Amino acid sequence: MEEELFKITETNSEKQHISAKDIFLDFFSGSLAGFGICLSGHPFDTIKVRMQMSQMSILQAVTYSYKNYGGIKSFFAGMSSPLTTVPLVNAIVFGSYEFFKRINGVKDENSFSFSQGLFAGMFAGFTNSFVVGPIEMLKCRLQVQNQMAKQSKDGSFKLHKGPVDLLKVVYQTEGIKGVFKGQIITQLREILCYAAQFSTFEGTKKLVLQHYNQTELNHFQSFFLGGLAGISCWLFSYPQDIIKTKLQVDLQGQFKKRFVFNNFLHDGGIIDCYQSIVQKEGHMGLWRGFSACLIRAFYANSVGFLIYEACRKQFFPVKIEEN
Repeated sequence: MEEELFKITETNSEKQHISAKDIFLDFFSGSLAGFGICLSGHPFDTIKVRMQMSQMSILQAVTYSYKNYGGIKSFFAGMSSPLTTVPLVNAIVFGSYEFFKRINGVKDENSFSFSQGLFAGMFAGFTNSFVVGPIEMLKCRLQVQNQMAKQSKDGSFKLHKGPVDLLKVVYQTEGIKGVFKGQIITQLREILCYAAQFSTFEGTKKLVLQHYNQTELNHFQSFFLGGLAGISCWLFSYPQDIIKTKLQVDLQGQFKKRFVFNNFLHDGGIIDCYQSIVQKEGHMGLWRGFSACLIRAFYANSVGFLIYEACRKQFFPVKIEEN
């Protein structure tokens, strides 16, 4: 066998401690990925939420939104909130993910196991859920407020100017519980979705690098594998997202909380909401809006992982040393 001429090492592989600089760069890379995800995916997310709150197909939702809610700008409703917060959310997600890898001594892709990817993703999702819960509550209510105003029979529903105005109203009328409405189902969604997303991306990345004998993904590979990771993410978490959306925009309190574990904890209305959806629409009701979500998942996550991998190549370059 021909003697190996080169060995691959990371520039910071000799460091045994976790430096503040590395952590900052992890979070910064995640924030840049978040900008890309938000800008590319928000219109599809708006369509998804409106489909979840109605009986419309994806084409009907697009057409109806365009005609009745202000044309093209209607697809960017509620974007000011995620545009300022999604970078923070993804900084936490990617930063927590890389932090988990670092504390477990992962120095290169070949030493990173599938099970580690699962647990790292779960850790990232759990950490992120406390930030993303209130953010998505504001986003979902802003996305459907025009629809809810038209459905209001007495005309008492008032439109909110933006996320800050809505947050003030929610806190004044519902308290801190209203701000974190749907938090339990949000945690379940985040833990599962990021476990699936990161394990899929890292698993397929490892296969590609080994198959093509590469040390890094090229831009097309990062884009495509990021899209696959996004699809995997939502395949394992979409029903939770349906329930989360309905709970967060439920202003009438129609979904009752049920206590579980000998009345020690309540479910936040999850069981009642689930039964209501299945009773009215069948189990397919848990997948309403999935077509729009699937498009968004592939495209937005492709952009996000492309940016993230490009940042990591820049900040943590692979060095080839002669043996």
